[in-house]
Amino acid sequence: MNNKQLEKSNGGRDVVPADNTEEFVVPGMENVQPGELKVPLLKLVQGTSRIDGAADHLGEWHNSVTGEFETNPELLIIGIAKGRVMFPATYSADNKPLCGSNDGFAPREEYRGAEIKAVSQDEHGDPVVVSVTIPLACAECPFSQWGENTPPRCKEVATFAGMQHEGMPALIQVMSTGMKHVSSLKTMIAANGIRKTIRLSSVQEKNETGVYYVPVFLLGGKPDKEWQATAMRLAHLGNLAARNQQAIVEYENRQGDMTGEPPEDDNAPWPSDQEAFENQFEENNIPF
Repeated sequence: MNNKQLEKSNGGRDVVPADNTEEFVVPGMENVQPGELKVPLLKLVQGTSRIDGAADHLGEWHNSVTGEFETNPELLIIGIAKGRVMFPATYSADNKPLCGSNDGFAPREEYRGAEIKAVSQDEHGDPVVVSVTIPLACAECPFSQWGENTPPRCKEVATFAGMQHEGMPALIQVMSTGMKHVSSLKTMIAANGIRKTIRLSSVQEKNETGVYYVPVFLLGGKPDKEWQATAMRLAHLGNLAARNQQAIVEYENRQGDMTGEPPEDDNAPWPSDQEAFENQFEENNIPF
């Protein structure tokens, strides 16, 4: 039997003989359900990150599936999503969003017309409690407006799905201070598609609360054709970034890491496991 011939096994599933390593299917994988597979989250390691070994890898990127730290992981970006989210001003791991948007333009349907009270800023950036009926457009909401050198209460979110060289997809999400270089990243993606990789990096910054790291995105090299083909196959199955954006936002809030900056409350609860995030994925989100 040559490499192009197939044999039937495992309940009739097509399995390529072991000498065709590019197409070989591990026996038994036909019984694995989508919910048993995980999409890695590449997370920028901060001084506050509850990740084993984080203190030795500040400013590096942690893979939630392999547990590895990388200084400059490279990906082909195959999905982009943007949105907005606002949580209560007082942190709690159990907080639910007061409002959220899947596209950054309009609130999700369940929030439209809802009346909420939250701390916002006046035109001088001073805190003020306001009661607002959530409008139909994010641009019309006072919580989306900048004050005088103060960011809006409702945070912008950007989520990216990528394909790593070894054939495993990955998700990245940034918000708040992490949004600083997102426009540059989108420009590189628009100009190059998957003809060039995107290399992740970081830079250290400081503010009144301490030291933190901001993601930086660099244009990488030219990927090989196999890497590109694998990325295109996954991209054709839908926007992985859009499908998982809300799940990542809620996971990050439970981790107390919505900004990447040191939290104001050092006694805030910090869940250490990945299960809550991984269990939020839609069952068919992982198209292996």
